[in-house]
Order: sequence, then C-alpha cells, then structure tokens
Amino acid sequence: MHVVNHANLSPDGVADIASKLAGQENLRDVMSWALSSPTGTFIPLVVADVIVQDEFTHDVVVPWRDGLVLVYDTTCLGGITAVAVWDHRPTADEILGARMSAGWTPRPSLLKAGDRVVGHAACSMTNVAPERVSPTTHRTTRH
Repeated sequence: MHVVNHANLSPDGVADIASKLAGQENLRDVMSWALSSPTGTFIPLVVADVIVQDEFTHDVVVPWRDGLVLVYDTTCLGGITAVAVWDHRPTADEILGARMSAGWTPRPSLLKAGDRVVGHAACSMTNVAPERVSPTTHRTTRH
C-alpha cells in the first residue's frame, strides 16, 4: 500500500504504519482491522467522515492513535488506492488541496444534463458550492 506522509513522520514511522496497513485492499478490510483492534486504539467512531471528491473518488477519514489521522483514498467501489497520514483531522479542502497538488484532477460524471463534476471537488471547478449526498436521506443538497 502506498502511504503518503502529511504528518512529518520519520521514514521509520511511515514504514511502521505501512506494515500495519499491509493487506488492506478495501473498506471492509479497514473496518475489520479497526473493529478488531484493542480498545483505545481508535476513537469509537471508526470512520469520522467520508468525503466524496467526485463520482469515482472518495476519501475515508479514520482517526487513529497518537493524534494521527488516516485518510484512505478509495474508489467508488471501496477499493483502496493509497492512504495519507495526517497529524490532525484535515478538512475536505485540505484533502482536496493535497490531492490536486499531487496532480490529481476530478473527473466529470456523464449526466443527462451534461458532463460535470459532482462532490466536493466541484468547488475546484466553479464557484458553485459542491453537492453532497446526505447519508440519512440519500438526497443531494448544495453546501
């Protein structure tokens, strides 16, 4: 697994984290690992946030130990492509900024009304507030 260091950890610290995350390929693996860890390893709310950057890219924010926060870069199907380690809980804008600084660009969805980026990354494309899907109502709202 590719680990991105946003926490200014030593190379040994990053290698230690990478070894602990080895074998995680999807969100089910992350949840199983987190829920099977000793009490106190994770904040009780295992997943603190899911940021839909675009239709195809989701960031899953997981507070971990020692004040570190893991941000899993996942596909829309839950496959893990990388994990970033932060020394604080990053905002959606910080995560998007780090992604774009590394060369990532949002992909537009093919919609009946025309192609456009949906999700938080839409704010990087226009001055329009991003649309988000409510986890409880599954309705799209503008923030």
